[in-house]
Amino acid sequence: MLEPNKMTNQLQMDIGEAQQIAVTRKHQTITIWHLWLVFITSNDLVKRIYSELNVDFNKLEQYLNEKLDQQPVVTGSSVSYGQQLAGDLYELIADADQQRLKMEDSFIATEHFLLALQTQKKNALTQYLQLNTAELETVIATVRGGKHVTDQNAEQTYEAVSKYGIDLVEAVREGKIEPVIGRDTEIRNVIRILSRKNKKITQY
Repeated sequence: MLEPNKMTNQLQMDIGEAQQIAVTRKHQTITIWHLWLVFITSNDLVKRIYSELNVDFNKLEQYLNEKLDQQPVVTGSSVSYGQQLAGDLYELIADADQQRLKMEDSFIATEHFLLALQTQKKNALTQYLQLNTAELETVIATVRGGKHVTDQNAEQTYEAVSKYGIDLVEAVREGKIEPVIGRDTEIRNVIRILSRKNKKITQY
């Protein structure tokens, strides 16, 4: 069984947003496609890492949306949407936990997911991205600055000087900074989903 308290707050929020995409699209399960769409549109760490690797965000977003369009849409008054993890995402979380152990971190963080995806050679997203694992590891090491994930707010500590050396007032005005305060309900909902013993095994 997954332990949600092993994940950083950023990851829990990202999975919560992925769930909302599943609900909006009337998908019963949350897949890698849902999560990666959140990663490349809302997660600053993923944006930084993928930018360093010259990922074309526009094409990737289009590809992810095409994959989401292919997911089964189920309707009905008794249907629950986004309440289970698809098999691909469940397995990726398990692989990310292995990356956590390898890197001697205390919590599963965003970068563990990026590295875990690289180990799944047959995964369609891995094959689409065609990233060089060594280059990915180098970028992640640089971003982390030798730090380990020792608390659930780890992503916010990476490259602190460059990250916060910006006009925060302007960033807030533009809606680029979103507070964690008030997100308790979403985080509790994600914890509930991740804590389920049963998972939906689906392959697309």
